[in-house]
Amino acid sequence: MLLHDVRDDTAWSAAIPVTIIGGCVGAGKTTFINHLLAGSGTHRLAVVTNEFGSTPLDRQRIAQMRGTTVDLADGCACCTHAAELVLTLASLCGGPQPPTQILIEANGASDPRRIASVVGLRGLRFDALVAIADAEAIRALAGDPDSGAPVRRQLVAADIIVLNKIDLVTPSEKDAVRDWVSELVPGARIVEASHGRVPTELVVGPEAERRGPGSEADGPALTMDDAEYARWVWVSDEMLDGPAFRWWAANLPDGVLRSWGAMYLEEDPSHRYVFHLVGARWALVRDVPWGAEHPRNHLVLLARPHALDHRWLDMRIARCVGHHVQAPSGG
Repeated sequence: MLLHDVRDDTAWSAAIPVTIIGGCVGAGKTTFINHLLAGSGTHRLAVVTNEFGSTPLDRQRIAQMRGTTVDLADGCACCTHAAELVLTLASLCGGPQPPTQILIEANGASDPRRIASVVGLRGLRFDALVAIADAEAIRALAGDPDSGAPVRRQLVAADIIVLNKIDLVTPSEKDAVRDWVSELVPGARIVEASHGRVPTELVVGPEAERRGPGSEADGPALTMDDAEYARWVWVSDEMLDGPAFRWWAANLPDGVLRSWGAMYLEEDPSHRYVFHLVGARWALVRDVPWGAEHPRNHLVLLARPHALDHRWLDMRIARCVGHHVQAPSGG
């Protein structure tokens, strides 16, 4: 896994996360966002759209959530509307009731990395790039000599690739396109879906991630629709060895899609540390002092079906406890 270890940045954990959702027209981006809105609970989401698909955005639901939507039409957010995007994000961040998360629905021709570079404003942080791919059409679209480059660019840049519309292909066709994506993007975190339905917390995250780890860090239980996803929760009052935990984080199985939690480290026991992972990127961030709160580790992993060996994870994390630290090994 790619290492992103921020040692001291309390502003990071307090910042509003911004998630970019890319994909071609017709891949199901708007349907995907509507699914997230339906399962977002009390989150106050803001949605910035840069492309109009065949499915209308559920603006009524956004209004009920006290959220907002902003349209950037007739151009890409990464170039034509870059300045407007900056102003929009600044306005959302500085409003009287700022959102708990911002979703940017990116134009299919845009460069998501350039959009991510815009998300450097004070009070905001880039959370993830999610690419929606039509299982039936993605190979043909990516292979088009005239328009395939931006399709491949969005897939390669993604933290998580949602292989959507798998209900429209046979099992063998699904396996073939999944193998193709894996070859194009080695180590890609691929999630299979129909009608854009994935666990909401895969993108929006639990509310504990917004309040700061240490309160209800296990987040909401998976819904019936999400039951096929794997989940691992670990709680301990013992301090962890920082280097050992960082090694543990860098060697998690590829099937792990998202993780969050509060960490209690020997190197700095007076401060809470935030652990946050999306796809292959993770961060360990020094947060606020524990204060009157009882210090403890509270860690959650969300993964693809059958991707977690709970006994293996329990054994590995136990090796990170300060007085139990062992040298890393392949076994």
